[in-house]
Amino acid sequence: MLIVKNSYYKISGMSLLEFILATSLGLVVILSGTRLYIEHLKNYTYMMRAKDLQNNIQNMLALITKDVRRAGYHHLNLNQDDVDFLENPFNTPENQLLLDDCIDNQCHCVTYTYDANQDGQYQTDEAFGFRWEYPDIVMRKDDETCQSNNWKGEALNLLHIHIENFSVTYINQAKKPSQKARSINLSQAHQETPCQLQDACVWIRDIKFYIQAQDTKYPELKVTFESIVRVRNDIYQAPSL
Repeated sequence: MLIVKNSYYKISGMSLLEFILATSLGLVVILSGTRLYIEHLKNYTYMMRAKDLQNNIQNMLALITKDVRRAGYHHLNLNQDDVDFLENPFNTPENQLLLDDCIDNQCHCVTYTYDANQDGQYQTDEAFGFRWEYPDIVMRKDDETCQSNNWKGEALNLLHIHIENFSVTYINQAKKPSQKARSINLSQAHQETPCQLQDACVWIRDIKFYIQAQDTKYPELKVTFESIVRVRNDIYQAPSL
């Protein structure tokens, strides 16, 4: 006789309420993780923009100061018999370093020349300079003056960086702003006598540069840098007889 016994199988599963709760908790975890990732990405982007702004302005200031330091350089052939150190075509009144567009002691334009091709003669493509044309710092091209309406040179800063201020000023021996270069009367240097037209004099040019810049996308990102430059080539004046 065949006997068949009933078998019972226990089926376990998830109720609708449990499914809704689990799904809700999963969504909360995913949303929290996504929010943290977005915040991290924003912070990383912000830090990279801050570093980019700082590096760009530092490099810009280094370029400016390195070039201005060469103002008045004149290549001389020392093997010639008629070398005259006073006859420097790059330090004449029209070619020497000039600060312009000034308010008090702060100027926003500097022009100068130097013997870039080392031929001893001045050409218009050896005229250099920088001017603040908000929101840019523009390089001089050819022999334009600070009073020219619009320089033809290219801007140094990137499009997303605005230059809020660019100023240039002479500084005296005490590192204070001055309206003109520091002069030394060579005939009476121990008395600190001002230079006169008939005296033997030398002008020492110490210049302070100041740049303040801002990132256009993150206006709260601002940097300020300054640097003091000693122009290597002094201006000499022979005494009149």
